[in-house]
Amino acid sequence: MIIFGFLQLLICMLIILFEYKSRSISLFFWVVIFILFSIPNLFDYFNYGRYGIDILIKSSLFVIGFEVIYLIVRLIINKNKYLGSIPDDNDIRKNINFDGNCKSFKALLILNFIVIIFLIIYITFRLGGLSNLSWGAIYEASINAVSLKDKILEFLKSVNHILFFAVSGLLLSSIYLKKKKSMMIIIFIILFYLFITRNRIIILPFLISIILIYIFKTKKLSVKQIFKFTILGIFAVYFVYAIWIYRHAGTFDNFINMYDFTSFNDEIFNNILNGEGELGLKNIFYYFVKINNKFPGLGTYATYLRLLFMFIPTKLCFGLKPSDFAITMSSAYMNNINNITYSVHPTFYGDLFANAGYCGIFFGIFWAMFFMFLDKYIRKEKNYIYKLSLLVLWGSCLIILARGSVYNSIYIGVCGTLILKMTKIINFK
Repeated sequence: MIIFGFLQLLICMLIILFEYKSRSISLFFWVVIFILFSIPNLFDYFNYGRYGIDILIKSSLFVIGFEVIYLIVRLIINKNKYLGSIPDDNDIRKNINFDGNCKSFKALLILNFIVIIFLIIYITFRLGGLSNLSWGAIYEASINAVSLKDKILEFLKSVNHILFFAVSGLLLSSIYLKKKKSMMIIIFIILFYLFITRNRIIILPFLISIILIYIFKTKKLSVKQIFKFTILGIFAVYFVYAIWIYRHAGTFDNFINMYDFTSFNDEIFNNILNGEGELGLKNIFYYFVKINNKFPGLGTYATYLRLLFMFIPTKLCFGLKPSDFAITMSSAYMNNINNITYSVHPTFYGDLFANAGYCGIFFGIFWAMFFMFLDKYIRKEKNYIYKLSLLVLWGSCLIILARGSVYNSIYIGVCGTLILKMTKIINFK
């Protein structure tokens, strides 16, 4: 029966190789799926996981069905001379110093400064300063916005979050243009934003930029290149868990008092080996398979209905736009229908199954077409400052998508793209 575990792993590897050869931005999505689901799912077959062999097989069959349909559609598209969006190193160096790019670079650098200014304003007027700042304090503030001032500041934070992902990809351009001061400023902004919010996804623009540089320089995968990418992947996983532990320590002072270097590393490796955090998200997917979506709100295609009405507030949709599906999934997982606060992201497959059950395998057609459209849009961008920013933006969003935060990832990606488009139009005018 372990053949199911190997089969879903093998198909995922084939898709990764195909997308790498196609130079598709969807590569980031599939690599994270490989790390968060394919490898852990295979290991679960050797210890039967938390829910037993029957649930593992059903989960694997669902994944295999989706991946096969996805791959068939991608192969059909590829026959029509489908091209990806990731350029090579020589192409970037030839086009990045274009005369019009200087104004674009300055505009996006100014927006990076606005990001940090907005964040400082939020911390000062919403949380009272840095002294007792923690992830929990930010979370409590976000769900307890009562006064008009509070709501305005929370809205400001949400806009600033999207703006951050839209413009932090400028780091990649500053590396290619050898603008060392700008590069250090953007790295500082990313790390400061990470330090303040403790949100793991904030580090993504930095990691994506480093990984893209390697991809730009590598057209064919060799054993040496696979080794390099493996090292980068291990570093990324380590870093994500380090942020997770730092976040749960509360304030910075608590973190310093709780850990030294050795105990901190021990905690990181223990959580990785025990399948906690990101590597444990697949268990929520297994749970939905076990109950076969027998819970109010599951199996209603809610995430995709929310995407359809993305820019229309829920209150103005006359009930057509469902409420946050991540909260619905959390309610099902906790078996608490009264939950209105906590949310979960059970990997992309968990979200898909919770939305559509076994019919979710046919969404392989939708996502294959979506990635094709995304590649086409990025490929057509002639201004390489914006092209590189779009690659970092959507690379980050597709990692968030693979983690299971489907609506948020697409919302950030679409809004971030609109911000870049508007900035480009204003520059042109």
